Amino acid sequence: MVKQIIIFILASYGCVLRNSYGIVVAATYGRLQEHLNATVAKALSIREALSWLKSLDSSHIIVESDALLVIEALNNSSESDSSRLGLIVHDCKILAGDFSSCQFVFVYRSMNQAAHALAREAVFMSGLVGRATPSRTFISCVILQDLI
Repeated sequence: MVKQIIIFILASYGCVLRNSYGIVVAATYGRLQEHLNATVAKALSIREALSWLKSLDSSHIIVESDALLVIEALNNSSESDSSRLGLIVHDCKILAGDFSSCQFVFVYRSMNQAAHALAREAVFMSGLVGRATPSRTFISCVILQDLI
């Protein structure tokens, strides 16, 4: 008897918006329901972050992520990649064009603990997909992780 095993991965993301002084202004987190590999999930997370920032009328942004391959693809001027990752990166570049300035910067995961804590929390969101605003208490706890 052949058994089929289906692995369903729920990807999640966390976004922390800081002003130029490093003070947290807003945060969001959510879940993406798809069959994803890690790189594609990170690219989708960046697309979600850009969409969220656009809704906040942000103008000058720096997107920091520990997804080196995605950051390199976003900073590459080549437009010929028709893979799933390439199409998501293309979407991100289009969204980035809506800002006065938008930079994509690689940071080590240890430098982005607040966003990762939010992403972990998103796994427990009710509903399958979507975006939410975390409570102020939760944000405070998450921000403390960045300071430790």
